[in-house]
Amino acid sequence: CVPPDRLAAYVRGVRDALDRQGIRGVIFGHAGDAHVHVNPLVDVSEPDWRARVIALLDEVASLTARLGGTLSGEHGDGRLRAPLLPRVWPAESLARDVETGFRAGGAVEVLLALDEATERSMWELRHAASPILGRLDPSLKSMQFIEDGCVPPDRLAAYVRGVRGALDRQGIRGVIFGHAGDAHVHVNPLVDVSEPGWRARIIALLDEVASLTARLGGTLSGEHGDGRLRAPLLPRVWPAESLARFAVVKRAFDPDALLNPGAKLAVAGERPVDLVKYDPALPPLPAPARRALDTVERDRAYARLRLELLAEPAADGSLDSPPGVF
Repeated sequence: CVPPDRLAAYVRGVRDALDRQGIRGVIFGHAGDAHVHVNPLVDVSEPDWRARVIALLDEVASLTARLGGTLSGEHGDGRLRAPLLPRVWPAESLARDVETGFRAGGAVEVLLALDEATERSMWELRHAASPILGRLDPSLKSMQFIEDGCVPPDRLAAYVRGVRGALDRQGIRGVIFGHAGDAHVHVNPLVDVSEPGWRARIIALLDEVASLTARLGGTLSGEHGDGRLRAPLLPRVWPAESLARFAVVKRAFDPDALLNPGAKLAVAGERPVDLVKYDPALPPLPAPARRALDTVERDRAYARLRLELLAEPAADGSLDSPPGVF
């Protein structure tokens, strides 16, 4: 797809490229949008057919970039076009445009990852964010119970201000980070569970932020889904008709409610914040479970099966329980 006044040049260029590679082709599409489909007709019995289609794709990608177009006017950039995107999307130029926009909007500091080393350091920091928060103050527990809110982009500032106000009203420190481009941020309240009123304050904080999210037309789960924590709050952000459809789907696939009860559809009487793993009143976890969770946090082993981690021996090589018995 190219600017409309360059469509003729694009079609001529594609025809010439087909001719140069000795490939017949059909061109059709949406002239009004300057968006056309090209179907090369290739004889794969010829020994050099692959080299010629690669050369054709390369030439047409360069033509498209030269004319200020895009390789995916309608169908998206999949594995075929992804390697060619640097031809039409000048990454450094776009990144600097974003930087300019951020600074104009009041950003104090902007770091661009325009080389591999800087990119790697930024990803390492991102991956280390949650463990770093957990080590800020031994008396504070980083709790992710309002960490997935997402609102319309033009309401992000109101959401962040609202969350900060709610944290202040409950006397809870917190860290806000995430995906500003999607208006989707993570909030990690830092809670001192040695204080007697900590549970009432996190419940009040969750309630206030849920109401804020609903008021701004957002969702409580921009990325991580609605589990037992958010399920009781869904009536705040979903209409009754949608909730009824959730229930229909659940009954269709799980009529006996055996699969992950309480996720998406709250169990009657269940509260959003019930058992909190940081609650000092709870009995300690069994040693294998504690070790498995520590491994997940330390090594970012989120993709590993928890049952596998439970079966791993302790540092001294001993097993807390026989393999397969937990």
